[in-house]
Amino acid sequence: MKKLFFFFNLLLSTSILTFSQTGSIKGKIIDEKTGEELIGASVVIKGSTTGTISDFDGNYALANLKAGEYNITISYVSYESQEFPNVVVKPGEVTVLNAQLGEATTALEEVQVVARSNQRTEASLQVLQQKSATVLDGISSQQISRLGDADAAGALKRVTGVSVQEGKYVYVRGLSDHFMKVTLNGAEVPGLDPNFNTVQMDLFPSNVIESMTVLKTYTPDKPSFTGGLVNIKTKDFPLSFTFHASVKDGFNNNVHFNDKFLTYQGSSTDRLAYDNGFRSIPDGLKGIEISTVVNSKNVDLVSDYTNRFNKVWTPQNSQAPLNQSYSLSFGDQKSFAGNKSIGYIAALSYKTKSTSYQNGRLDDYDAQTATTVAPNEILSEDKGEYTVTWSALAGLNLKLSTNNKIGFTYLRAQSGERTARSMHGHNSTSDNYDEDKYSLEYLWRVLSVYQLSGTHVLPRLNHARIDWMSSNANSIQNTPDLRFFYDEIIYNGNDTIYNVRVNKKPERRYRNMNEYNWDNTIDLTFPINMFDGKFKFGASYLKKRRNSEESRFTVNQKSTISFNGDPEDFFTQENIITPDNLSQGYFYAIDFLDNARISYLGQDITSAGYGMLDFTFLDKLRVIGGVRVERTSMFIENKVDPTDPDLRPSQKKLYETGSTNDFDLLPSINLKYELINNMNLRFAFSKSITRPSFRERAPYAFYEYTEGTTIQGNPNLKLGRDYNYDIRWEYFFNTGEMISLSGFYKKILGPIERYKSQTTENQSTYRNGYDATLYGLELEIRKNLDFVQFLKNFDLGVNVTFIKSETPVDSARLAYARNIAPDFPGTRPLYGQSPYVVNAFLHYDNEKLGLHSNLSFHVEGPKIVIISKRLTPDVYQQPFPALNFNIGKTIFKNLELEFSAENLLDPTFKENITLSDGETYPFRQFSLGRTYSISLKYSIK
Repeated sequence: MKKLFFFFNLLLSTSILTFSQTGSIKGKIIDEKTGEELIGASVVIKGSTTGTISDFDGNYALANLKAGEYNITISYVSYESQEFPNVVVKPGEVTVLNAQLGEATTALEEVQVVARSNQRTEASLQVLQQKSATVLDGISSQQISRLGDADAAGALKRVTGVSVQEGKYVYVRGLSDHFMKVTLNGAEVPGLDPNFNTVQMDLFPSNVIESMTVLKTYTPDKPSFTGGLVNIKTKDFPLSFTFHASVKDGFNNNVHFNDKFLTYQGSSTDRLAYDNGFRSIPDGLKGIEISTVVNSKNVDLVSDYTNRFNKVWTPQNSQAPLNQSYSLSFGDQKSFAGNKSIGYIAALSYKTKSTSYQNGRLDDYDAQTATTVAPNEILSEDKGEYTVTWSALAGLNLKLSTNNKIGFTYLRAQSGERTARSMHGHNSTSDNYDEDKYSLEYLWRVLSVYQLSGTHVLPRLNHARIDWMSSNANSIQNTPDLRFFYDEIIYNGNDTIYNVRVNKKPERRYRNMNEYNWDNTIDLTFPINMFDGKFKFGASYLKKRRNSEESRFTVNQKSTISFNGDPEDFFTQENIITPDNLSQGYFYAIDFLDNARISYLGQDITSAGYGMLDFTFLDKLRVIGGVRVERTSMFIENKVDPTDPDLRPSQKKLYETGSTNDFDLLPSINLKYELINNMNLRFAFSKSITRPSFRERAPYAFYEYTEGTTIQGNPNLKLGRDYNYDIRWEYFFNTGEMISLSGFYKKILGPIERYKSQTTENQSTYRNGYDATLYGLELEIRKNLDFVQFLKNFDLGVNVTFIKSETPVDSARLAYARNIAPDFPGTRPLYGQSPYVVNAFLHYDNEKLGLHSNLSFHVEGPKIVIISKRLTPDVYQQPFPALNFNIGKTIFKNLELEFSAENLLDPTFKENITLSDGETYPFRQFSLGRTYSISLKYSIK
C-alpha cells in the first residue's frame, strides 16, 4: 500500500510539474446563428506557422506554448475571420478562448467569448439555451456548486417549472412521472421504484454532473414526452489536468446530539449501502411451504423454521451519526501521434445522512357531510432514517483523428436506506380502543450504466455526421425483511389488554426487482447548403426487461397471545409453536402460490425511426420539423401457471398475460425567430404519448403497506396521447443575464391514473382517466446588479411558473358526493400539480477576496397527493418554503472552506384536507429541522 501511495504521488507530481512548464490555448468554435459546431475551422497564431483546426465537436487546442501574449486568428470558409489580440498564456495554465462566428454575408457586430467549451458554467449553458432548437432550461455544475445541492434531485428544483416529489421524482410543469423522460448522456435509464415511471433523481450525486438540461418541447430525434425530458450529462474529460477533493460534516438540530433517533439493528454493511445477507430469508426456508394448517405431524418442522427468523421487531432510540460527505475527482486530456488525443475523468463520492422527527401527525378522516368529518385514525408518528449513498464514474474518450471519436462511460450509483417508524394513537372504532403500528425497513438500490458512443464526420460528403450510442443499464431495488406489526389496545376498566390485530397480521416481506435496459441509437446528419440547413434521420431500439419477485411470511397464532405491548414480548422464544404449545403458539406461514401471483416478468420493446429538417429561412426564421414513428410492444406475466390444477376457475383470469402492441406517428415542429441580436421568439407543436409502467399493467393485486392499501394492476391500460403547444420570448442581453416569458397548453387524452374504489375499503386500481387540460406561464430573470456600484459582485435570479390544470372528477364519486352535497366540485387539478413554483437566488462572488456566498429560496403551491373517495376532500400537500444559505472562502491557493445552512425557515410539512366551509384537518405533518455543515475543498484546475 505504501508503494502504491508513493507511486500515485510521484505520478501526480510529475504530471503537475510537466504541465506547469508550458501553457496552452483551447476552446470551441460554433456558428453564431445555429449554435452548431464548426468542423475544420482554422486557428493560427498570427505571424507564425503554428496553428491547428477544430474537430467534429468544434474543439481545438494549441498546446506547449511558452508564456506570453499571442494574437490568435480564427477563420472558416464563408465565415468572417476573427482576430483575438493579446491572448495571455501563463505557465501551467489553460487559456480558454471560445468564439461564435458569423457568416461572411452578414455584418458581424460582436464576437462573444464564453468561459469554457463545455456546459459546466452558467455562461456556456446560456449559449446552449439561446441556440437550442427547442424550448430548453437547465442548470450547470457551476451553479449546482454555488447552491450547495448534494444531488440531482435538489439541483433540479432550481430549474424553471420543475418540482420534485418525495425528494426523488421530477415533475415538469406539474406533470408527473408518466409524462417524463430521464436520460443519462442521452440514453434512457431504468427506474428503481416499481410504482414510478422514472429513475429516482437523488441517486445521482452532484460531483458527477456536468449539467442538467430540461427539454420542454421535443424534436423528432428525441424520444417522445409530454411534460419534459431531463438529460443528465456526466462530467466529461477536462481541457487540462484537474483534481478535486472535498470532505464535509454536518448536523441537524432535530436529529443529532440527542438520543431520540429511531433505528434498529442492521447488517454490518449498511454503511456501504447494501445488506450482506443479515436480513435474508433464513437458510433452508426458500422453496418450502409452511402451511397455515399446523398439527402434530408438521409442528416440529414449522417450529424449526419459525425459530430461524430473528426476533427484532421494535424500533430503538439511539444517537444518530453526523452527516458526512466525501468526494474525489480527477481528469486530463493528452495529445499523441499528431492530431490524436485521449481524455479521461474519474470521480468517487460517498455520503451519509440521518433524518428524523418526533410527534408527527398521521391522521385519516371520512367526510359525513360537506362540513363535517369523522376521524378514522389519529396517530402520533416517530420516524428515523439513515441513508448511505455512494457513486463511481469513469469516462474515457479517444479522438482517433480530426473526424473520428469514440467514448466510453461507466457509472455506478448505490444507496441504502434504513428506516424505522413507530405510530401510536386512537382508532375511531371505540373510545376504549387505541392502536400501535411499527415498521422496520431496509431498501437498497443500485444503478449500473455502461455507455459506448462514437462520432464520425465524412468530409467527402459535405461533412456529413454519424453519431451512435449503445447503453446498457441495470437497476436493482431490494427490500429484504420488511417488517410491520400492528396491535390494538383495549381499555377494560383498570385493565389494559394488547392484541395483535386480526385483520393486520404481522408480516415479513422480501422484495427484489431487477430491470435491464438496452438503448441503442444512431443519427445521420447531412448538411444542406440551401437555406443553411441540414437533414437528419435515424433510428433507435430500446429494450426493457424486468424481473420482480416477492415473498411474504405472515405470522399466525393458534389463539390470542397475551403480551405487554412491546412486539418483542410477543415474539419471545416461549411463544413459538411447539408440540407442547400447539394450541396457542405463533408461527410463520407462507403461500407460494400467492407469492408467485405477486411476482412477475415484464418486457417492453420500443422501436423508433425519424426524419427531420432543420433550416433557416430569410436569415431570421429557423424551422425544425419532422415525424417520429414509434412502435411499442409490451408483455407482462405472473410467475403462476394458469393451468395449475390448484387454481380455481375464477382465479385463472387473474393470471393471464397482459400484452399490447401500439404504433404511433408523432409529428413535431419548432420555430425560432430572431427578433434582434440575442432575442428570440419560439413556437412549438408536438404530439406525444405516455406509457403505463410494468407494475400498472401487471395483472395482479399487491398490498402497499405504507398506505395500508391493496392495488390491482390493469393489463388493459392503453397509451395516453397528448397534444402540446408552446410559445416563448427570450432575450439574452449579456453573458449570464437573460429574461424569458413562456406560455404553454396541453391537451391530455386518457391520462393514466390510480383510481380509488368508491365501494371497497382500502382498494384501488389503475385506469385511463378522463381527458384533461393544462396551461400556464413561466417567467425567468437573471441579472447582475452591477448597475449599483456597491452591488457589482451580486447576481440575482428569479423564476416563477403558474399552472392551471383541470380534469373531471370520477362519475361514481361525483354522483355519491352530490347526493349529499349538491355543490361538490365536478373537476379537480391533476394529481401532483402545483398551481405555482417559485425559485430565487442571490449570489455574491468576489474573486479578489476569494469570497463567495449564495442565498436560495424554493416553494411550490398546494398539490394533490392523495385522491380521496366519496365525499371526502382530496389530500393536499401544503407549501413548504425552503431557504438555504452557504458561504465559502479561499484560504490558500487551492484550498477553500465553506459553511452551509439548509432549511433555515424550518416550516412544518403539512398535508391537509379542507372542507367546503374552509375548515382544515391535518392528514400528515412533521418538522425536519435545520441542517448546518462545514466543508473543506482542495482543487487543482
